[in-house]
Amino acid sequence: MAIPCCSFAESSARSPKTDAAMTLGTVAGIAVGITLLWAGIAKLVDRDWRAREVRLGTPEWVLPFVAPAEIVLGAFVAARVQRVALGLAAMVLLTVFTVFVMVKWEDRSGEPCNCFGLLSKRPASAWTIVRNLALIALALAAAFVN
Repeated sequence: MAIPCCSFAESSARSPKTDAAMTLGTVAGIAVGITLLWAGIAKLVDRDWRAREVRLGTPEWVLPFVAPAEIVLGAFVAARVQRVALGLAAMVLLTVFTVFVMVKWEDRSGEPCNCFGLLSKRPASAWTIVRNLALIALALAAAFVN
């Protein structure tokens, strides 16, 4: 008979497969969340980030929302709050960023991608796109792997 107040009785009934899936979803959420937090904070402390983004062609009206959205979304995804909705929101945000990077990479402008503020010193490359695709996959795992 399981005692309602004790989680040991419930946790002993879980299979190693269930534990691995929970770990995968949690690790994916933390990885995506920390990446978004890092990117948002890096943009906030970079005084020239907005000017570089305007040169890249980012609409100016979007810029005030990018870093705060990354920070808030990153914190909630890492904490696994509303994991499905916010995991999907992270996936959508990362997809928009990836499309933008792909368009800019095609232009070959030579400007840094600015994904991580001053930490982004190199132009967008195939690596940038692969990294973003991996983050999109992790965001999906964070959303749907319990």
